[in-house]
Amino acid sequence: MGSGRFSLILHNIYSTLFRPPMSRPKDIVGLFQPGLFGPVGPESWGSILLLVDETSRCYIDRIVFCKCKKDKKHEFLLIHVRRHTITGAQKAFIVVDRAPRAPEGNNASVQSPPASGIASPSVSDTTADDRVSTCMENDKEFGNLTAKYKPYATLCELDFLPSVENHLPPSVRQLSVLLTVVNHHAPLYNLYEHQCYWFANTVFDMLKKLFPNAEEKCTSHDIRGNYHGLKFDHRNSIETITEEYDRSWIEACNRVREERIKQEETRRKHVEDGMKIGEERGIKIGEEHGRAEREQLKAEMEQQKAESARREAEKQAELDQLKARMHEDENRQSDNAAVAA
Repeated sequence: MGSGRFSLILHNIYSTLFRPPMSRPKDIVGLFQPGLFGPVGPESWGSILLLVDETSRCYIDRIVFCKCKKDKKHEFLLIHVRRHTITGAQKAFIVVDRAPRAPEGNNASVQSPPASGIASPSVSDTTADDRVSTCMENDKEFGNLTAKYKPYATLCELDFLPSVENHLPPSVRQLSVLLTVVNHHAPLYNLYEHQCYWFANTVFDMLKKLFPNAEEKCTSHDIRGNYHGLKFDHRNSIETITEEYDRSWIEACNRVREERIKQEETRRKHVEDGMKIGEERGIKIGEEHGRAEREQLKAEMEQQKAESARREAEKQAELDQLKARMHEDENRQSDNAAVAA
């Protein structure tokens, strides 16, 4: 079984197992968020998105292979991403490219493209500055996503059909893993081997290889990887990177699964702790309630005792009054008898 076929099987299995249910739309930092995000390196971008369940349901619709028309002929990819929510579809765009890392204290590679992978006459290796930038469709910052590359031409397009013969389009999670793998495969920028041409062509052709449910449309295929007639080849990296991606994708899925297990254990512990606290509070509340009832009963008994004493006093007072009246009547009768005699 070829590595490409094996990769496809892995994608179908893991994408199905680790695809979360549809939920209400919410911001996804690094992808679906207001404003322009980036540029950041692939590993940093992946660390933000890997454990976000939503990214496994954010699919790539199209990859556009672009080439700047300026003298250096810089090449980059413009990637269309969509997600479906219960309130409708949303779309975002991702730009990925490679440049030589600017010297310390120089922000040129961030502020503007080095116009090309052939940005410097030096042939010595330097750290590659692989970059990811994103912006949502219709965002006020959308025009700035590709402004620094203009004018540029579209050379090829790769369209991914939705779920053809159980083949899912690539997800953003899978893209983040692939970009990190490509960066780790060639972390150094080399003028004649691992420049922007190699990076853009490698990512484009890797996605075409890994996801066969794609239709390629090219208007100027021969111009890709071409600098004023000098052609740069990238094809010798594809097989090795495919194997590296397969291993990295399995590791990423295992990490996601482990994180879910950890989160579930944490959630279960919180529930158990909550129940224990509730029971303890219930016992305490029961004791307090019992003590309150006893105090109330004692007060009622004291009140009844006081009421009984009051009634006894009233009865005794009535008896004393009755005795006094009877004594007065007896005295009066004695006086009357004496007078009559």
